[in-house]
Amino acid sequence: MAAKYDVTTLDRYLDEDLTLINNKNVWKEYKRGAQYKDDICYIYKPPGDSIWWIKLVAHVENGSMANIEELLDGSLKERHPEWHELFIDGRIVHKNEDGRSEICYF
Repeated sequence: MAAKYDVTTLDRYLDEDLTLINNKNVWKEYKRGAQYKDDICYIYKPPGDSIWWIKLVAHVENGSMANIEELLDGSLKERHPEWHELFIDGRIVHKNEDGRSEICYF
């Protein structure tokens, strides 16, 4: 079950994560898309931490939550059972006013 956080704590976590995501100095290019060379996978492993961060930069034609959930839950389960075991929970944290983007945690 997902933990419940107060607004201040959640905002702090989001700020820390967004700062990391936008920090161009820590991310190392890992792989480019075969078909679309502008699709790039970056990796980052903080010193002394066992968790690897993965950042994908790509154009998503249809980025609905249903498609993302299918990718993270359904497709990974079929192709990589060990990755599926790591998917515990996911939720929308904030929907942007543009109606086209959301901040989500998985």
